[in-house]
Amino acid sequence: MMAQALGEAPHQWTILLAVFCRRQDGQEYAKYFEVQTGANYYESDLIEAMREHQDALIAQQNPEHFISAGYMASPHPIEFDEKQAGKIFASMGGWDCLSKWEARELGLLNEEAA
Repeated sequence: MMAQALGEAPHQWTILLAVFCRRQDGQEYAKYFEVQTGANYYESDLIEAMREHQDALIAQQNPEHFISAGYMASPHPIEFDEKQAGKIFASMGGWDCLSKWEARELGLLNEEAA
């Protein structure tokens, strides 16, 4: 019911964009960027509304370390707690992909594809 209600009316969203990365020494790190939409958007339009910001956040990362990206959104103005958000993203599989260097080490990515 709540998800249906969120989709039926536009809201001014607070969106926490995230990228997940892993260094060659195994150290994992995340970078976050919070966006306030300012205008009202339907939940179904959020991906397009934040695409530019998400692409910019991804582009700022070392491409060898990049694993995945995600976001969470609130239909109310809030300030996300990055530590709590990190736990949620981890439980949703945010770290469950391979970086380029890991894929290359496992023979899953050749130099031409990189």
